[in-house]
Amino acid sequence: MHKYGTWLVAFAAILAALAFFYIKNGLTESKPLPEEDPLEGISESQLFTITRRTEGGAVTVDVAFLNILKPDEKDLLFYIALNTHTVDLTSYEIEKLAVLTNGKTTVEDGFKWEPIQDDGHHRSGILRVKNNGIFDRNTDYIELNLRGIAGVPDRKYRWDKTDWGR
Repeated sequence: MHKYGTWLVAFAAILAALAFFYIKNGLTESKPLPEEDPLEGISESQLFTITRRTEGGAVTVDVAFLNILKPDEKDLLFYIALNTHTVDLTSYEIEKLAVLTNGKTTVEDGFKWEPIQDDGHHRSGILRVKNNGIFDRNTDYIELNLRGIAGVPDRKYRWDKTDWGR
């Protein structure tokens, strides 16, 4: 378990470095990441807690809710990594496959995909959506569903109130 947590911390550090390089060098027209590091204040054990994984259709998808400890942020950020050895992942428009809900409100539009790595078998990036009150201090849970990746109708990633310590 400790090795997996260490791997996640290293993974987060690499992600932050790639995102900084990516944005600093003008490789995208997307909005830059917030000035504050979304992982600031998140411990190794919390990082393990905020990452969810699904496997199916020969594709593994990992999702981390990056600003889980900051419910008042105007944008919600999800780091998504898709990995496979057999499926061409470039045809999936992640921003169009996403649905976010808290059980009371559902968001199906307004997602933006900010790629970090975008090749056929390994894709990663930030999925961004306006908060608009879907996640605040009173939210019981939040669930991201990525629909239709590699023949899997629903890939659901859920974070409960206990994950952010309220």
